[in-house]
Amino acid sequence: MIADPLAVPVTASLDEMEALFGRYSFLGIPVVDFEGVLLGVVERSDVEHALAESAQSDHMKSLGLAREESRSMPVWFRSRRRLSWLSVNILLNMIAASVIASYQEDPPGRDRSRDLLANDLGHEWLLGESGGCREHA
Repeated sequence: MIADPLAVPVTASLDEMEALFGRYSFLGIPVVDFEGVLLGVVERSDVEHALAESAQSDHMKSLGLAREESRSMPVWFRSRRRLSWLSVNILLNMIAASVIASYQEDPPGRDRSRDLLANDLGHEWLLGESGGCREHA
């Protein structure tokens, strides 16, 4: 019998368990309460599954999707939930495009602001141009 086996307390966080499984090649680690009584075993696969769910949840939140969304939800409801994220994203894209444009040299007679707006929106057809075709004509 091992005198002082490695174990995690019942209050151990997911990050702490990830660190333990990263440090040791165990397939499972005992979970004990405050008195050292064995409550169960947490398996490596359970920790990996929980980490994957956490990463997916963080990714969905970064996209403005906090909860599950279905097509049966009203369009206005889905749009309203995404509006704040989309507004910030469009604003940051426009700032980035203007910074890039400030470092580029323009040929004489070219209106760069129209090109930047078209590229930022991703729809050149909005401005009646298609990707700078007038330069190639």
